Amino acid sequence: DSRAVLSKDVSFDGQVTPLQMTVDHVASNPDEKRLIEGLGGFISSAGGIERVNGTLAVSRSLGDTDLAPLLSQVPHVVAMSKAEVMQLCQNQLYTTLEESHAPPCFIVLASDGLWDVMSNQEA
Repeated sequence: DSRAVLSKDVSFDGQVTPLQMTVDHVASNPDEKRLIEGLGGFISSAGGIERVNGTLAVSRSLGDTDLAPLLSQVPHVVAMSKAEVMQLCQNQLYTTLEESHAPPCFIVLASDGLWDVMSNQEA
């Protein structure tokens, strides 16, 4: 129920471009839904939120032993080299960091408490 979003300053007006770095492992994710149903589980929408077997909104867990046979414990990992991050964060509008007066990139790490009420762009 957490997400990492890398944001890059790409304009003179302060607008940023967000890049979601993680996958939301929730029952409403079509890929996760297929995985759960393939393992014999079901997704219900009681209360307007899709849940695994009617109880859990997340689709991956280290606990929840009663649902363990239906949930993946395999993490989804994105790895980037320093060179890849530097290339991604490079801002063509400025030749030096001093010109921009702002860091070229930043990462927002937050739980669903934020992401349920804000988009990647808003955060």
